[in-house]
Amino acid sequence: KTREFLTHHASVSFTKFGSNIGFGRANNEGLSFALEHDYDSVFLLNQDCRIHSDVFSSLRYFGLANQENVTCPVQLNWDGLGVNFNFGARYAPGWASHKESFEVYFVNAAAWFIPIGIIEKVGGFNPVFFMYGEDIDLSYRITQAGYTNHYLADTQIIHYKGVTS
Repeated sequence: KTREFLTHHASVSFTKFGSNIGFGRANNEGLSFALEHDYDSVFLLNQDCRIHSDVFSSLRYFGLANQENVTCPVQLNWDGLGVNFNFGARYAPGWASHKESFEVYFVNAAAWFIPIGIIEKVGGFNPVFFMYGEDIDLSYRITQAGYTNHYLADTQIIHYKGVTS
């Protein structure tokens, strides 16, 4: 349904691969496209996420005003009634006490808003990782280059993590 919906938007393009090339390599194709076409930012979104209409604009507004960080929404679990377990336990413990953006050491790549300058300096995903771990590697390289990772406390997505793997 997503592809069918998006085909009606002239600004959306699709790249079809003959086989599953993995999360990192596929996203690197999109990153290369953005770099070649002078985009100011990229938004990476897993296929197993559901977003509300204001999520992208919130991430973009914050991300472009804060060019030194990757920005992500809070990740809710599959029913939207609570926070995704890994998000709450591993990625952003204490997230509920935050009312605005907050910095973390790692952001799960389910929904990343990245100013293009970060990609220009750090590069994309390491294609050695087919699935799982590539976001940890890139997030680490982002912080090693002096950038930060932030979650927006008032912006949420539903992440069906593990349901579609």
